Amino acid sequence: MSHVVQWVTASPLWDDAVNESTNPAVATREERMREPALLRFESDSFMEELAHLLETKPETLRAKRAKPKTYRLKLPGEPEPTLDYLKLYQAVHGHFYLVAATLVCRLPGLPEHEVSSTLGETVRFVLRRLADGSEWAWIVGPDPAKPLGWKEIASTDRDTLVAEEQQLPMFPMAFKTNDRRRKLYVGLVPTSSAEAFKAAGKFSPLPASGGGDPGKDPRKEELDRIVTRPMVGLKDPKLSSDKLYQQKLDASRFILLDLAEFLQAHAKPVWAAVHDGSAVTDADDVALVNQLKANFPDTGDTSKTWAQALKTAWDKKRELMGEEHAPATPSLMVNLQNSSLSAAELTTLVGNVLEPLSSLPKPPPVAGVTSAGAGGATPDPTVPKLQPDTQDSAVRYAVRCVYLRPQCEPLDHAKLVSAPSEDFAIAPFFDYDAPARSIQITMPLDTSIAGLRKHRKNVNILIGKQLREQMTRVADLKKATEGDFADAQSFDLGVMCSFSIPIISICALIVLSIFIGLLNIVFWWMPFLKICFPIGLEAKKA
Repeated sequence: MSHVVQWVTASPLWDDAVNESTNPAVATREERMREPALLRFESDSFMEELAHLLETKPETLRAKRAKPKTYRLKLPGEPEPTLDYLKLYQAVHGHFYLVAATLVCRLPGLPEHEVSSTLGETVRFVLRRLADGSEWAWIVGPDPAKPLGWKEIASTDRDTLVAEEQQLPMFPMAFKTNDRRRKLYVGLVPTSSAEAFKAAGKFSPLPASGGGDPGKDPRKEELDRIVTRPMVGLKDPKLSSDKLYQQKLDASRFILLDLAEFLQAHAKPVWAAVHDGSAVTDADDVALVNQLKANFPDTGDTSKTWAQALKTAWDKKRELMGEEHAPATPSLMVNLQNSSLSAAELTTLVGNVLEPLSSLPKPPPVAGVTSAGAGGATPDPTVPKLQPDTQDSAVRYAVRCVYLRPQCEPLDHAKLVSAPSEDFAIAPFFDYDAPARSIQITMPLDTSIAGLRKHRKNVNILIGKQLREQMTRVADLKKATEGDFADAQSFDLGVMCSFSIPIISICALIVLSIFIGLLNIVFWWMPFLKICFPIGLEAKKA
């Protein structure tokens, strides 16, 4: 090649790189020029904002350079809090980060080097993990869906691309400065998986083989939630009023539909016998089917057995869900409050037909925690892809830009890797330094049983290991509020009281009570004070 190609920082930041340093770890002008820049944007429309900025005033891009910044609340009488290292916040906090660099030829004026897509050339960047003075690469292996984890890089190979290292995309942004066309490459820095890899655990509702509590079956907990407890609730004496008859019918229909779905998913032989009339051979299956055919969900109407009611609920589910026009007389008119089969008996019968957990397929392994690496040091299986920053955490990250030229293989310059960016930490979801983004959650308009069932159950709550351990210590809620736990440990539980009465009104009431007591000593007028409460009276009709 007639000239050298190299990575430098984003061209609108060249003046800053030459004159001053935003990274205390970078001292010389040459080091500052070679360092990719990290840009911070505080809106969801960050790409439109970047495009507008480059089109109008590219030199103002320096204002977007990421610097240590904290949004921690200032304590009364204390100075403004500061942060002595760069921390990247997550998208849920309203912040987005771009790595920006320019690929140039080492010629006077540093003209941009053109990337030839026809020759298969690409521009990407990689995320490196920094810990204990070493640099690690995230290895994805042959299957990107099953990454192998972090692999330590030798000190002499940090400026090269590691085999099977994950590469993240970069894209060009063209702009004009001083009547000259320029181009820089930007890529979105990932920050959002900081806690998902740490707190999610196994992505399966069933416990892994050899793990979890063998005495707990999540299917039985689901049965208790959708059938047992609702049926017991229908027996509440408060629901005996005839005014609630329609509500009891609606609840009974959906309990039957939920039980039909449960049997169809977890007890297929029983469901085939109920719905299609198939024969069953297992003793527990026979016992459940016989009871469903012998008992009635509503003793006031013996025209349908439990089996027939389940079949009707399944066949008429579109009508129950309101997706079809309901006839004048609904197809299913049962009240499980009068069932001849109790909730406890039904739960026991259904629980007996469930297959043991040991015979079910094992859940898939968690991505990114495999202990085998692609050569070199073995990745730590407990280390997530992005580890959230804590006060005692020394884990930092940096990004490097990569220029790939497959036509130059196997020459050394086929994969041009830039110098590392400024190192940074990843903020967890709950972080004292993170900004608070206002979030509005719109509740559903149709709150009927049929309306709520139409919505997908797409909300999951991830609970960290420490919080799970604290929750398991609570055996008695009343004792827990007093600091008494099952494992004989205790802690001080803070209590926050909130008043809707203004504090000035409370003070005025206290002062008034004091003066009335003093004046009563002289005038003895306390017994004559009266407190009157208005009582609404209806006017008599003429």
